[in-house]
Amino acid sequence: MTGNKGFTLIETITSIFIFSILVVEIGGLMAQSTNLERRAFSAQKIQENTLAVLETMTREIRVGRISNQDNNCTATLLTIEHPTDGTISYSVSNGVVQKTMAGSTVNLSSSEVNFAKLNFCVQGSGVNDNQQPRVTIVSIVENRVGADILQFNIQTTVVSREYSDEF
Repeated sequence: MTGNKGFTLIETITSIFIFSILVVEIGGLMAQSTNLERRAFSAQKIQENTLAVLETMTREIRVGRISNQDNNCTATLLTIEHPTDGTISYSVSNGVVQKTMAGSTVNLSSSEVNFAKLNFCVQGSGVNDNQQPRVTIVSIVENRVGADILQFNIQTTVVSREYSDEF
């Protein structure tokens, strides 16, 4: 049998086996990269929404007067006196951050994001305590949509520019 050219059955089966292993591995990598992309997109939505909510709150806290004081970080409602907008309150209802101003309530956060926790630590708002008023906002934010639930613990401190009670 000299001069026979071609592949034997063993060589063909071996090459098909190796090719099928490669196809399965590549498919698994593609599925894993798709899952990572979805997680990254969910994380981005959470971060963008949280940033927008905190930015709105900090902008108004910074120029407002904080009346209530809670050093234990158990307050779930923050009320401030804004110099032009009057009384503004922030709270959470069913995982959505709400702003109440002049009798009307507006949702600040998206329905795709769940604020599982939103607490306010208020310090320095007492009369003659010789401290500048500041609010620490402690929150746990997670996504409501998607296969994986991502959770972020976020904390920020805002110092109020209002300190006229100290004089």
